[in-house]
Amino acid sequence: MEALQYNPRWASANPSGPPIQGFRKGLQSLWRFMQYNSIYTGVIMYALFISIRHLRMVGKQRGPFVWQVQGISPTHKGSCFCSAKDDFCLCGPSVAVDAILEYSETKEGPVTALVFIKRRDRSITACVGGFVQLGETTEEALHREVQEEIGTNTLHSVRLIGVYSHPDRDDRRHTISAAYVGRVYGRLKAGDDAKSISVIPLKVMNVELIKLGFDHGDILRSYWYDRNQSRTVLAPKRGTSTCPAPYPVDS
Repeated sequence: MEALQYNPRWASANPSGPPIQGFRKGLQSLWRFMQYNSIYTGVIMYALFISIRHLRMVGKQRGPFVWQVQGISPTHKGSCFCSAKDDFCLCGPSVAVDAILEYSETKEGPVTALVFIKRRDRSITACVGGFVQLGETTEEALHREVQEEIGTNTLHSVRLIGVYSHPDRDDRRHTISAAYVGRVYGRLKAGDDAKSISVIPLKVMNVELIKLGFDHGDILRSYWYDRNQSRTVLAPKRGTSTCPAPYPVDS
């Protein structure tokens, strides 16, 4: 085999010599392949995307478990951590907060109405609330959800109503909710998951006729009968734990 002899023309036409020319030809061939084989190109790009995503997930892994996005199977609905070494999954209910919000014109003014929202994703009327994020307490999650959904940071006088944990209370996944009552005042503006805001005056409130999504009707009735100090005791549904009186969370 003859040794490759230096050609002075390489210095002027291509200072890096034949290796760069070969690399360019390879890129040109790859480009032509991608142009005329769009299906194969799509498959290759998808496989590359999945590989990169998997490497990023492994890089953020904590311990022997990998975080799984909701709904990996009909039997795994909630918050799941699955082993990176085998098929074992440890799944628990998701945690949420819901709030009966009393409304007044000013902070010290009398309560004149209750605040609900119409959800953007399901077009149902519901309590203000949402899922607790990692690193949050339920009270912190409540303040965040109020800020995001009705655009106010005036929430105060927060008290716990009860804990609602029936597996079927939310048809999306098993969710345990800490239900609170709190007060807001001033200007409200719908945002985030809230399509619109409903402010219902207390003088026309009929808790038996208001249609709320999920089990928020049960939460409203628990609040309403306690507010009016009714002697009527409602038999709670399975998975419902209510406080005998609203428990103060903050002042």
